[in-house]
Amino acid sequence: MSERLVLGLLAVWVARVTGDCGTPPRLNNGSPTDAFLGLSSFPLGTKVTYRCYPGYTFTSGSRRFSTCNADSTWTTLRSTCEKNLQSCVNSSQ
Repeated sequence: MSERLVLGLLAVWVARVTGDCGTPPRLNNGSPTDAFLGLSSFPLGTKVTYRCYPGYTFTSGSRRFSTCNADSTWTTLRSTCEKNLQSCVNSSQ
């Protein structure tokens, strides 16, 4: 347990020293767009955009991005992917 804590603190310290953000926030039923998949470090100011998985759509008012702040944290991801009811209707026919 203490090793995980030390590694976590070290990762935060490295991110702050290098001016990068680590892994962007997770989106339930979605993910970052292809341009950002596989990356583990993001320079300050990087704006990661998201997409919903097939069969899901963004809810009204969702903000589809998160930005790496100057303090090496991500802006709050204000997105929600909901099951597309139209795809449920179509798949049951």
